Amino acid sequence: MNKIWINGKIVDAQNAISSSDRGFTLGDGIFETMYFDNGNIELFEMHMIRLKSTLSFLYINISYSHNDLINATRKLFEENKLSCGVVRLTVSRGCGKRGIAFDNELKATVVISVSVVDRLQAPVKICTTSYIRNEKSPLSSFKMLNYTDSIMAFNDAKMKGFGDALMLNVEGNVSCTTTANIFLIKGNNLITPSLKSGCLPGIIRSVVLNIAKKNNLNVAETDVKIEHMETADSVFITNSIIRLKKIIGFEDTNYDLENKVMLNIEKELI
Repeated sequence: MNKIWINGKIVDAQNAISSSDRGFTLGDGIFETMYFDNGNIELFEMHMIRLKSTLSFLYINISYSHNDLINATRKLFEENKLSCGVVRLTVSRGCGKRGIAFDNELKATVVISVSVVDRLQAPVKICTTSYIRNEKSPLSSFKMLNYTDSIMAFNDAKMKGFGDALMLNVEGNVSCTTTANIFLIKGNNLITPSLKSGCLPGIIRSVVLNIAKKNNLNVAETDVKIEHMETADSVFITNSIIRLKKIIGFEDTNYDLENKVMLNIEKELI
């Protein structure tokens, strides 16, 4: 049976969360997904900066330091007899009474779980979906526990025979895929939806933008239209687990999988 870390203790994963926990009953919480290898979490401080910002916005307080969390993660990997893999840090507002009102004094529930994943994933083809990102909501920039839009969008794409879904926002502009930021390459230009599109301020997104600027690419964080998807040379998506995944095509449009700009970025990421 897998072990998880919850509020300072390593326990069996089964039946570990209270039925009154607001993360379970209301989706009232957030999470970070990170990668652990060689005793450390990749880009840990960047993840913690984002976590701290999100918790502050939501009025959720946790008592654990960064060192507490990294040490708990190391111990958890040992307990599960793993050397590397995915770290999921979940924070809910904690256990509360029925209803949506919350008490600022609630004790947050903090859970760390680990799992194995293949980081080298095959390129996929993507399609549009009717499920959208609401860029009008300030919560669109946070990794909230309620991921139903992305879940249904991914399922929609699978039912259509595609590997992932391209999610548009309320204005009809490109935002992201179901679990990743998206980048387009056109010549020496690297184009990605701005944060105003409702996409997540991804950790690897930031890293890719820095790589691109260092290599003197023309970087544009802007409104991305469907027409841009149809005329791009190459497209790739990023998150902290897959790092970079190539996109074969968008519906009837096919992309160059050997684009030198994309391959150079991939090389620097890995």
